[in-house]
Amino acid sequence: MSTRSCPAGKGEGPATRFASEVSGAREQSLPTFTVAPGKVASVTAGPPLTAAPMVRHSDSWIFFSLDLSDSAGLKVSHLTVKGQRPPPPKIEVVDAAGKMIHSATMEYG
Repeated sequence: MSTRSCPAGKGEGPATRFASEVSGAREQSLPTFTVAPGKVASVTAGPPLTAAPMVRHSDSWIFFSLDLSDSAGLKVSHLTVKGQRPPPPKIEVVDAAGKMIHSATMEYG
């Protein structure tokens, strides 16, 4: 979880830029919060990010994707690290015996 200082008043959060310099755009609307003057509010946001692999298939193809969510469970897209998009994830498909039968680099988008 990341914590940030913010002025008293109403805000929309959690923030999309984190202390670890990882940022992303969220696809859901964000909850609002109020910080009273002189008080501290804790807001769950940011790392650790969770990656959930998704698989869809038909008779002739298999489609792999990766869903990212932050520590609040909100979906994250357009991920950057220190202002740059990280290298695309790689995937390996193995059979029941653990033998690799396919590997590939995933594509963004």
